[in-house]
Formats: sequence, C-alpha cells, structure tokens
Amino acid sequence: MRLSLVLLTFLFLSCSSSKPSAEELAAADFGNPPTNHVELLRAWLKDTYGDYQQAGLRDIQFGTPAKGYHMPSALESGNPSFGYEVEVNFTRPASEGRRTVRQRMLVLVLIRNDQVISYKETTQ
Repeated sequence: MRLSLVLLTFLFLSCSSSKPSAEELAAADFGNPPTNHVELLRAWLKDTYGDYQQAGLRDIQFGTPAKGYHMPSALESGNPSFGYEVEVNFTRPASEGRRTVRQRMLVLVLIRNDQVISYKETTQ
C-alpha cells in the first residue's frame, strides 16, 4: 500500500509542467514593463493583506522588476505564466503558541501589463 502511494505520487509529480526551455524563454511574451511597480505593489499589498497598520506589516522593501515566470503548482495544470517578477520583503507578526514573533517574508510577485497575475510567498 505504502509503495503504491509513493509510486503514484512520483508519477503525478513527474507529469507536471516542466520549466520552459531557452527557446521558449526567448520567444515568450512578457508583456509591457510595469510603469510604476511600487504603487502597483502597494495597492496589491493592501488588497491581499489589508491595512498595513492592522496587519502589522513593517520594513516593506520592493525590488526591481526583471523578466521572469511562475510555474503552476504540482496540483495545477497549465503552462508557465510570463511577466516581470519583483521581490517584496516585509516582516509580519506570526504566533508561536502563546507568543507572537516577527516573521520575515519574501513574496515573488509576477506583473504583466500593470496587473499582478500571480505571487509566491516564502519565509526567510
């Protein structure tokens, strides 16, 4: 039973989308570069996390847009999304049992034609 579950999981993950090749990246349409990525990302942060003060977001830093792509997760099907990727760093409160600590977050946001089309959160 356990072996069949492992094999099924491996088969499922191996059928997921693969990274684009160099030719696909060269031919990809990344859209227009963002005109004002800082204002766009500030509005996105407010929509996603709510008011900065209430959400406890601090030390917000925005990176420089660069061409990039996001792959669909293993549970999703589809092709990669192309656009301009920007790193957003900030700290937010996180609870560990009875105490609250500050957690450093890195969010990779993909922008295409002045719209946020996807993002991926990680902790640092």
